[in-house]
Amino acid sequence: MNKLIKPHKQSYTGDDAQVVAYADICELAWIANICYGAIAAAGLLGFTVPPLAAAMGVSCFVFWIVYSAACNGTI
Repeated sequence: MNKLIKPHKQSYTGDDAQVVAYADICELAWIANICYGAIAAAGLLGFTVPPLAAAMGVSCFVFWIVYSAACNGTI
């Protein structure tokens, strides 16, 4: 009985897996919101936004819409 028991890698199944997936999607929505907000704020404050940054802002906006909808259970 002196042997150490190696812990098993924790796996999520059933309802626990849905909670973990939900948390990840909501976190991604939050990150996309910050990305979009930062670039939009720079544009509104009059800073020149390079085309690459503008493209990133558009893609962040799209990701924000999709992940927010997934987080809220719409899709």
